[in-house]
Amino acid sequence: MDKVNYNVVLLDESSIDQQVRIYKLAFSLSESDEIIQNKWVKKHYQNPYGNSLIFGVFQNGVLAGMNAFLPSIYEYKGRMVKCLQSCESGVNPDYQGKGIWGTIVKYAVDYIMTQTEYEFIFGFPNYQNSYPGFVKMGWLTLSQMKNYILVNNSKNFIKTVSTNKFLADFSFILNIQKIVIFFHQLFSKKISISKCDSKDLLWNIKPEIMAVKPTIEWADWKKEYRNEDFLKLFYDNRKIGSCIYTTTCFHGQQVVRIDKVSIADDSPISLTDAFIGIAKWISIQYPNAAFIRTWAMENDYFYERTLKKLLFVKSSHPNPFIVKCDDERYRNALWELSFYDLD
Repeated sequence: MDKVNYNVVLLDESSIDQQVRIYKLAFSLSESDEIIQNKWVKKHYQNPYGNSLIFGVFQNGVLAGMNAFLPSIYEYKGRMVKCLQSCESGVNPDYQGKGIWGTIVKYAVDYIMTQTEYEFIFGFPNYQNSYPGFVKMGWLTLSQMKNYILVNNSKNFIKTVSTNKFLADFSFILNIQKIVIFFHQLFSKKISISKCDSKDLLWNIKPEIMAVKPTIEWADWKKEYRNEDFLKLFYDNRKIGSCIYTTTCFHGQQVVRIDKVSIADDSPISLTDAFIGIAKWISIQYPNAAFIRTWAMENDYFYERTLKKLLFVKSSHPNPFIVKCDDERYRNALWELSFYDLD
């Protein structure tokens, strides 16, 4: 069979309806078209760091496939670095298996690296689906994002386990988790927690870490499109930290996902104490949530140690962290990635 040469184009808002259709099909979304489109527009066309670069291929007037790249600004050792996250990708079922997605990504990488100011691209591809394709195209695997789970509502968690093999590994430990959390609560320092605005968030990012450059405008944008909420943590009438979290739905059950916990360097409260307080607050505010979910980078031993101490259980399905980057400084950097979507 002769190889087909597809014409890859940079998409704009004129094809939003078709972009949303591909996105809905690829991710099997059950929300209404209106809700999905509003989120899509907010995420990719109202980003304070710039509109996404979305590349696609049309066949017979129909959008056959696409891949979105979300702009961001990182800071590393005092230098601002423009970059992109490879996000949603999908191919119309009628055109799958014809090399369209690989053609799109190859073209996009060449375009981004030669015709834009973005210095690198990163992503968290699905381990079983797109990840092997990225590796074949020369993307580097720098680390893995490990998923961790803590049972919040035993009854609803069991319902989730019964319909999803992914969580079956955790069922045996749900009672032990509650005992451990209760034990830690008896001896941990008590903190007070309340919801807050983005201006009250504590970022606490070290200059030697490659991390997103957070702004109030950026935080408010993410709060709107991702349905995030913010918490401020107090101890002895002093603000000592903050938390970013999201409520989501997983197989019909509510889930609370902790995206970022920050503690001041001079805080008398440990990260463990903070997580205990946050877990207790979530159990009160979201009593029906099946479980609490969070993640840690493969080389973030301090964060992982805290999660393991509280018997957060690690999933057997990590998300690879990959980059396309020619600059060795960035490839060898320590990364802070808690703020990003695992698409």
